[in-house]
Amino acid sequence: MQFPDRLTVLFLLILNFAISQSIESAYGLGLNKSSLHTSTIGSGGAGLIPTFHQGASIDNISSWPNLGSTFISVSYETQSSSYEQSAKNSIYSGISGLQFIAPFKDRFAFGISLKPANTINTRLMTDTVSITYNNIPLKSSKFFSAGGGIIKGSIGISMPLSQRFGMGIAISNYFGSSRDEQSIYVEPYNYRLFNIRSFEGVTYSIDMSGNIFSNQGRNLTLFSKILFTPKPINAILYTFDMYEDRNNNFAFDAADYPNELDVDTTSLDDIYSPFELGLGFTYNFNEFLYAFSEYQSFKDFGNNININSIFKDKINNHHQISMGFLRFGNPNSNSWQDQLTLRFGINQTKYQYYLSQSNVIENSISFGFGFKFGLIGNQIDLSYRFGNREGLNLKETIQNLNISISLGDIWFLKRRN
Repeated sequence: MQFPDRLTVLFLLILNFAISQSIESAYGLGLNKSSLHTSTIGSGGAGLIPTFHQGASIDNISSWPNLGSTFISVSYETQSSSYEQSAKNSIYSGISGLQFIAPFKDRFAFGISLKPANTINTRLMTDTVSITYNNIPLKSSKFFSAGGGIIKGSIGISMPLSQRFGMGIAISNYFGSSRDEQSIYVEPYNYRLFNIRSFEGVTYSIDMSGNIFSNQGRNLTLFSKILFTPKPINAILYTFDMYEDRNNNFAFDAADYPNELDVDTTSLDDIYSPFELGLGFTYNFNEFLYAFSEYQSFKDFGNNININSIFKDKINNHHQISMGFLRFGNPNSNSWQDQLTLRFGINQTKYQYYLSQSNVIENSISFGFGFKFGLIGNQIDLSYRFGNREGLNLKETIQNLNISISLGDIWFLKRRN
């Protein structure tokens, strides 16, 4: 069959095949990442309340002076996603965060971090079907994939506002790229079309925390966060022409047809303009046992959805509420079980889409623990989250397994005798 005839079959397939499933990260820039450190995920929260140490959250800058030591922390995650309509599970794993935090002069701290802000990780495939063209039987299928996302590099500093209240300020530089590919297989070749986007932008955030009530050793502590961007995040879109992958190696090379591709370059403004507001509190029943609750509201004010994602829509906002319990370890206990930090939480997040105004509701349960080792308080954290998302006529089961290793030292702190 000649190449023009294959294009005719290709056109017919585009008209007649329907996409059989939908994944949230295939919309726009994918899912927003708000909870990254393992100690945060183990509580099911948004990173506001202290989960790493008593009084300290890795994800809340205003609480960093309470760490007591300088820490270098590395987090690794494994995610699993499955749909009732699909026989296969989707599994992703990789580093989810790198962080360096240094408290100094008792009530100040400085830190830098590198974390994903949005993630896109989608693979969709239709069943293989048989068609006949000019009395020739052919097998065909469609394949969609997308990966990458936006990385956030941050610099933060915390300082006291009063004896009871502290504040943290951070500036974050957004960068990274994503790629999506659409492929139709018409025996014996794949016909591929792909796009690449590169991103850049800046956001600012302000964290605050403080004790608002104390009575006989019991404390009610409030935590808050606001994140905004002075200018919407922009992107450059590179759109490549379709080609016939004649050696089926999943990459364009000289053996393919045509052997040169034209590329259209488009500047995309106002594609992502995040605004985030969070509020949380903790109440301790005794020295080590705490109850907590958190609320987070996120909205993307970017109104340009011309980013050539697999599905022409995007997650416009989400609202998250969580609550649970924390039991911090007793460092003076001789029993290793009493030295464990235990975390448990339940979470509900409601996502809304920009064009369709469709809603997806996510319910999850999380638990985890932290274990200290060494003289300076090195810590290993492990967490597990299980839940489901319902919406878009689909039900998705999600699982997360996370581990973090945090190594401590007393840099910038007064040396102990």
